[in-house]
Amino acid sequence: DATPVFINKNVRVHKSHSPFIVDSLKSISANEFVPLGTRPVIFHGYDNYYYTFQVILQNDQDVAQQTMIVCGGHGKRVIELWKKRGAEQTLIGRAGYAKSFNQRPYPFLQNTFPVTVNAATTDTLYFITDESHAYKTFSFLLVHPKKIAARSGHIYLLLGFLIGLLVLFAVMNLYLYFSLQEKIHLWYALYIVSITLFLFKHDGLDAQFLGLDSEIGYRSTSQGALAALSIGLLTHVVHLFVGTSLRSPVIRLLLVITKWSCLLSSFVFFIVFLIESPLFIEQITFEWSNKSIIAAFIAIVAACVYSIIQGFRPALFILIGLLLFIAGGISRALFLDTTSYIFPPTLFQAGLIAEAIVISFGLMYRYNQFKKQNALLNTQLDRQQRSAAMDVLHTQQAEQKRIARDLHDQLGGNLAAIKMTAHSFSIPKEQSDLLIKMIDNTMTGARNIAHDLMPPEFEQTPLKTILASYYQQLSTEGRIRFHFHSSKDLKKLPKNKELMIYRILMELTSNIIRHSDATEATIQLIQHDQYLELMAEDNGKGFDTQSTQGIGLQSINNRVTYLEGKVTFDAGNSGTTVIIELPTTNDHA
Repeated sequence: DATPVFINKNVRVHKSHSPFIVDSLKSISANEFVPLGTRPVIFHGYDNYYYTFQVILQNDQDVAQQTMIVCGGHGKRVIELWKKRGAEQTLIGRAGYAKSFNQRPYPFLQNTFPVTVNAATTDTLYFITDESHAYKTFSFLLVHPKKIAARSGHIYLLLGFLIGLLVLFAVMNLYLYFSLQEKIHLWYALYIVSITLFLFKHDGLDAQFLGLDSEIGYRSTSQGALAALSIGLLTHVVHLFVGTSLRSPVIRLLLVITKWSCLLSSFVFFIVFLIESPLFIEQITFEWSNKSIIAAFIAIVAACVYSIIQGFRPALFILIGLLLFIAGGISRALFLDTTSYIFPPTLFQAGLIAEAIVISFGLMYRYNQFKKQNALLNTQLDRQQRSAAMDVLHTQQAEQKRIARDLHDQLGGNLAAIKMTAHSFSIPKEQSDLLIKMIDNTMTGARNIAHDLMPPEFEQTPLKTILASYYQQLSTEGRIRFHFHSSKDLKKLPKNKELMIYRILMELTSNIIRHSDATEATIQLIQHDQYLELMAEDNGKGFDTQSTQGIGLQSINNRVTYLEGKVTFDAGNSGTTVIIELPTTNDHA
């Protein structure tokens, strides 16, 4: 028959506290063997027994029959299959984790032996095993040779696909870690790596593909230790995932305790299993790691449910993924899978892959949520900063208007009165002329300061006209020759924005006059499709743009920021160039 058949109900077992000797087969009686059990998978856990199994195969056909006996399960250090016919004993083959994979009677994940039963013959087979210091499960099947060959290709294809998915998600999370510098992605990648190693171990792929087909290879990679390590890492990931929404100190403490219990039991398990400690220590460690894993699952579920109640929806991804994983784990723990336990994939593996996929998407969803929240916070902060800057600038402009008006009206008027009064003084002409000249210079300076703060014709005159007149006057009266250029198609801007631009150019001009030691300077207004470019160049001595934190530059930066523009300073020994780009796409006069 091409269908695999579980034969546990036809298997009898003999247990002993010492290794079974082949010569004992000659004298052992049938009543020393007891039925193994009827379940497809028999679990014995950790014990101190050595097991010998008896299987009787009878061929009623008139031709020889070939079959494959699969001795599945875990914990078989060495397994020898002997055939007994009368007084004759024949070794069919040896397998087990202490044997090289290439030396197995048949290259398959589980210990598999090809058997031929001659026509009209009854053969008694004995599986002599050494399973000391190991977690034990047993499962015996008869499989047609062609069927096992066909199933092998199917199994390797599916397992390769599942492991490929896990590797893909591990790489994706490593990429997210290096891109976003979010440690949760690194920890989840480590979890996927550890659970992938557990999957290799669980399905016997480690001996074939990882080179762990030796005693030391098997015992240095304990399946129980890998399980505890994986759940410890998963608990840490969940703690990071729901951390901000988890306000319950009890659940937080439970996550921390179960996480460290899993990680510590994993470390101890690795050591205990590697050095073959006394059996009772292995049993204690095994129970410790199992209880830690169960407690960790409870803590994770509690944390996710609590976070969801608190309104943290991304925790739903963790909960769904975990429930899929738990469903597969329960199926494995209770051995609800039958043939799939020997011929994967199992519900446990499907749940594991589903959990990895769901939680990976949960991490990405969480990142997108945080990204949106950060973007919203940045927008609000930017709006607040702009509002604060607007208030400051409006206050400055109002104060500058007041100062300009006072300089022009009050101080100008007082100086004019003083000049008239000075004419009435009876003082020598030379002194009178000097006094009048000083008063005129003061009146000119006050008028210029007032005009710099707020030109009286600003509301009615185009900006480029005001600037052209201003820089022509500077070139005529000052020691620096100023050149002013502007685009002919200069857009008409709102007056408040023109005033901002005017203040920026006045500050740049003041810096050139006071600090540059330049002989020539050029000011340009260049209109582009999307923005207005302000450029100020001089042939002076330049300055250190990194160390200069003057009020003038801060004022320029504040105004440019308020106008949503950007400023670039290029200063060197041959002069200074300042380029400012101000968007004009949404401006209306």
